[in-house]
Amino acid sequence: MSAISSVAVDTVIIGGGQAGLAMSHCLMDRGIHSQVILEKGNIGERWRSSYWDSLHLLTPNWQTRLPGKWSYQGKEMDGFMTKAEFVHLLEGYAASFEAPIQTNTNVIEVAEFITNGGEQAGSSALRFKVTAVTNTDSRANPSSSTRIWLARNVVLATGYCDLPNIPNFARNLPVSTWVRQIAATDYKNPSQVLSWFQQQPEMAGRSIDNVILVVGAGASGIQIAHELGKAVRQNRNGIQPIVMISVGRHCRWPRKYRGKDILWWMDQMEAFRSSAVQQDEASSPGPQLSGYPGHTDASLYHLHNELGVQVVGKTTIRKSSGSSTIQFDNAMLADCLKQADDGCIQVLKAIDQFIIQQRLDATNTTALTNSPFEGSCGDPCPRLESSTSSDTGFVLPDDGFPTQCEQATRMCIIWATGFTRQYPFLSESLHERLWDAERFILENHGGITTHPGLYVLGYRWLRRKHSNFVDGVGDDARELAQHIAASGIS
Repeated sequence: MSAISSVAVDTVIIGGGQAGLAMSHCLMDRGIHSQVILEKGNIGERWRSSYWDSLHLLTPNWQTRLPGKWSYQGKEMDGFMTKAEFVHLLEGYAASFEAPIQTNTNVIEVAEFITNGGEQAGSSALRFKVTAVTNTDSRANPSSSTRIWLARNVVLATGYCDLPNIPNFARNLPVSTWVRQIAATDYKNPSQVLSWFQQQPEMAGRSIDNVILVVGAGASGIQIAHELGKAVRQNRNGIQPIVMISVGRHCRWPRKYRGKDILWWMDQMEAFRSSAVQQDEASSPGPQLSGYPGHTDASLYHLHNELGVQVVGKTTIRKSSGSSTIQFDNAMLADCLKQADDGCIQVLKAIDQFIIQQRLDATNTTALTNSPFEGSCGDPCPRLESSTSSDTGFVLPDDGFPTQCEQATRMCIIWATGFTRQYPFLSESLHERLWDAERFILENHGGITTHPGLYVLGYRWLRRKHSNFVDGVGDDARELAQHIAASGIS
């Protein structure tokens, strides 16, 4: 068997989304053209395959800005791109600077490159061996081949939303005809959920509660619950499950305030460009926003009052013989709601203060006042005071039908509980040295790991508070490119 030939490059970038493309462009700006981007699917693959059908970006079109002055050029500057539109933008961006991307190339190992003499690699020498399998696009004659790149640097640009972070206690739920679990990354549309209830046979003479439970009230959970709540209301001739959303600590903002998108104010105030501490990221949940046409809100208040979605506390699951019990901590919910509402008011007050300081003309818009909120729809931050459901939990049978009671529950659970990361392709020695098991990230300082030549890009709060935004990844990429260029000087 012949040996697999290798190609030497300065930098290998793993990931062909906005982070990887931005990194490639910034390296070219620094004169580093010896590079390759390895993407396991097509450009922007995660946007293509890992999100629900109706997803729109949370950031307005005018805020879609990438290095090289590449931005949205359409007529709907205040609108929100669909995921398909954004993929098209990324494809155009890659073509604009002839990004050296290898699609359908799955990295299987990143290891230290040891020379035949066993010498330690210097700053300008090759330090990594990257092995990948490239698959052809041809369905009629599919094939694969193994390729190797030797590189001075490797940038892991696989992003923040890598794998769904489903709580371990979800394993306590039975695998039965009564329960279905879907990760947010696998959720596609309401029919996927509603058809499951239709397929389950009704039990004659028995009372059955059909429940859709969305666990998590971040941007993903709030949008999925909104879509499901709306679909259930429109499903007049079919089963109409109860839609619930389970809420813990969260952050809420209105979509618009004083006539402008909330992110317009954040952009003017440069709030997201402020430096961030990665250790504080876990205690700072992202805001509840959506990219709905018309800049409509997707808060818990609106979910309940407009769509009838029931709001319950944090979810736990307890396993017992023959069944599992899902419980909601409704006692803590009021505190979580109050903290989020108070935080929202503080943000709006900061905007008011900014308007005063900058002497901006905002006379024709509604200002936040010091008067108490009454919860009306005209308020910029209407309050939902407590749980909107009397349910504190449900018993889910392992299988069959429970004989000890007349009531039973069929439940579809969508886990919108955030994301985590893993790097199965890292060699054992690199993983042991760099992996932070508590935070599920590689140990780094602003994207620079403790292993020379290895970088990460796209983490939330990597350097700034918008490091994982489309609009923010470019700033981080420019600084990492500068570091890479400077480290190559012998």
